[in-house]
Amino acid sequence: MASELHRTSRKCLVSGSFKGQPQRIGAFFPLAVAGTFSFDGHGNAFRSFTLSFGGQIFPGSSDSGPYTVKSDCTASATFSDGTWNIVIVGRGKEIKAINATPGVLVEGEHTRQSEPSDKD
Repeated sequence: MASELHRTSRKCLVSGSFKGQPQRIGAFFPLAVAGTFSFDGHGNAFRSFTLSFGGQIFPGSSDSGPYTVKSDCTASATFSDGTWNIVIVGRGKEIKAINATPGVLVEGEHTRQSEPSDKD
C-alpha cells in the first residue's frame, strides 16, 4: 500500500506545501480562512490556518489526518471538520478542494509553495 501511494503521489506531485484561501459559498456563510495544506507523500496531510467565523478570529489552528491519492489525480483528506475531496491540477501546481461533509459549505484553491523533497 505504501509503495502504491508513493508512486501515485509522485505521478500527481501532491507532496509539498500549498497555500490558499478557502472561499465561502453564498452570502449567508460568515466564514473566512487563510492557511496551508501540506502532504508528506506517505499518506499524512497537515494543515495550518487562521479562521474568522462571524468576525471572531481563531488564529493558529492546525490539525492533521490521512490522505489518499488516486491514479486520476483526485485525492481525499480527512481532518477534524470532515473529508475534503481534492483535485490535483497542472501536475501539482495547484489543488482544488471542497469539504464533502454534509452541511459544511467550504471550498478553495491552493497554489504550491514548496516542491516535493527528494525523499518523496
